[in-house]
Amino acid sequence: MSLNIGAFIDFDPIDKDAWSQFNLIHMLAHQNEYQAMLDQGYPMSLHPLDHDLDDEDNWLGLNYTEHVSQYDVLGLSGLPDLSNVNLQDESQFHDWMLLHYQVHLKVDQTLGLA
Repeated sequence: MSLNIGAFIDFDPIDKDAWSQFNLIHMLAHQNEYQAMLDQGYPMSLHPLDHDLDDEDNWLGLNYTEHVSQYDVLGLSGLPDLSNVNLQDESQFHDWMLLHYQVHLKVDQTLGLA
């Protein structure tokens, strides 16, 4: 089962409630992908992905590291750099959300979750 973070592509980046909702769905999406990878015999480590609005750079780095690991283990290519974005800039934020959604979708499709 795929958890659709795509529903969050258009939320307002200053909306803390929306961030909290995204954070929960995003964390569950990573856990779901992690479990599917283990179930399918892929070696994987899970990084903590609780979005701390006060430590954006750290969260972006951890999230990107997790996706690099997923792509490496699954033999995927074309991962965009998800660690370099100003989430306070609305245009960059929405572009990043779309790219991030596409990364999750590619992983989910590879794992048969989507």
